Formats: sequence, structure tokens, C-alpha cells
Amino acid sequence: MTADPTRRAEAVVREATADDVPALLALYRQLVPDGAATPLERATELWALIQTDPGRTVLVIETAGRIIATGEIHIRAALTRGGGHHATVDNVVVDHAHRGRGTGRQLIAALVHRAESAGCFKVQLSADSDAAWHFYERLGFRHQARTYKIYAPGHRGTAHDALHPEAR
Repeated sequence: MTADPTRRAEAVVREATADDVPALLALYRQLVPDGAATPLERATELWALIQTDPGRTVLVIETAGRIIATGEIHIRAALTRGGGHHATVDNVVVDHAHRGRGTGRQLIAALVHRAESAGCFKVQLSADSDAAWHFYERLGFRHQARTYKIYAPGHRGTAHDALHPEAR
């Protein structure tokens, strides 16, 4: 019998709620410290939109009444692989003060469990740092492809000039 990935003695994984938005914003500032902060009013509007997506789930880990980690999973139907589903994990962050204690492992286990329960044939994610790459590889993820990103003008990593040479 495998252990329940949503529970450790001191930490519980649960779905995020609208009341969690301020704590999520604080964690996201750790994830993207050089990015523009989302104002609470706008984040509340976005949360309502996020909740309308049936394939998207935001999980949090809470301990002693405090949210210390979050991650989300997007489960989508696919016409490939016999019509199965696939999942993408995104926006994973563990509070700096709680890293190295198994919190990230617990969170990823819960996210992967969601994917497996939905019949996903794969779970994929992107990571931008050596530490994250090593962490995910220790959990069984394998580097198998390249991730390409293009950011809108004014955002980190802007590189869309090749698509719009007239903007130069």
C-alpha cells in the first residue's frame, strides 16, 4: 500500500480557495522575484477565471494554518495516444523557509497522483534553474525535450522581435 501523497504528519495538501489568493501571491513573489507583482484585486478576478477551467487545479500545502507551498496541474484531453489525457505541472514553489524538508516532494507526489487518477499518459513540466532540474530528476522526471518560450513585450525574456521585424 502506498502512502497518501496528500498527508504528512504536519502538512496537508488541499485544493486552493479564493481565501488563499494573498498567500499564493506571496509565494509567487518568491518564484518570480523580478516579475511584476499582481495586485490583489486583479488576482481575485483572475482566481475567479481560473476556477472556471475544469482541467486546472491549484494545490497548496498548509502547515500550522500557513500555506507553505503551491503548484498547479492542467489536465487536458488529447487526440494522440488513443485519446488519453496529459498533464502539465506549473507554478510550483515552496516557501524558502520550508525547502529541504520533503515539502516539494509531497506536493509533486500529490500533483502526479491527480494526473494518474485522471488517466494521464504523461506529466510534463518546465524548470528554469539547475536546482529545479536536479530536484525534478530526483523525483523521476527525465529531460526528454526542449521547452521553448516567448514572452510578451515588456516581460522577462522578451524575444519576439523575430516574429515582428517591423517592431525593431
